[in-house]
Amino acid sequence: MHGDSGIGYAAANLPTPARVAPNEHVISELLADCPEPITLVTLGPLTNLAHALRDDRRLVSRRIKRHIGMFGCLRRRRSPHRWADFNAWSDPEAAELVVSAQIPTYMVGLDVTRLIIIRAHEVQTLASSSDPLSQWLGDALRFYVMAHRTRSGLEGCYVHDALAIGELLRPGLLRFADEGIEVDLDDGERRGHTRVSTRGDRLHVAVAVDSGLLRSLLDSVLRAQENSLPDKRGQ
Repeated sequence: MHGDSGIGYAAANLPTPARVAPNEHVISELLADCPEPITLVTLGPLTNLAHALRDDRRLVSRRIKRHIGMFGCLRRRRSPHRWADFNAWSDPEAAELVVSAQIPTYMVGLDVTRLIIIRAHEVQTLASSSDPLSQWLGDALRFYVMAHRTRSGLEGCYVHDALAIGELLRPGLLRFADEGIEVDLDDGERRGHTRVSTRGDRLHVAVAVDSGLLRSLLDSVLRAQENSLPDKRGQ
């Protein structure tokens, strides 16, 4: 969906990062150093948070006042062959552990993230911007648009993670409902599926998004970036 580089057509001229040894205890270590409870946002598989829960569940409960997680898919298939979103599908056992941990988790899943579409012409406008960051984002998203067009005929793309970050920056962007959630651990097309169940653990599940507020937030970020450019008029 994002090309071999993971960033579509955008230039990958970033400095080579220093090698970092895998550390399954990274969240535990970060939480131990936090003087106050925090809001944790997860945008990928829940493996590291599950490790933290196995390390010290009491520490996680004391230091995480809110967990906003971009994962889950209740009623919309991820693909013809899979119900689960990528993050839950990648590590269903970790997702199940987090769901059942009784920490205040706010699940931002595909049922709500797919309500927001960045249209192809909007992506092209980004790519044509005079601002280097906006242009870079546009180039990254142009490939994503092509992938959606090829797979489903959609003239645009979804920006799933932006909703989780948007809720962090503007609480109330999303509307949540309390639901009992279970994670399917069986093999097959249901593996990793987060489904509503009367026997499931209670989560705050995103069910609606203020699309106008989200677009305003995205526009304000990009406008702020463009306004920070040196004024070259008359030069």
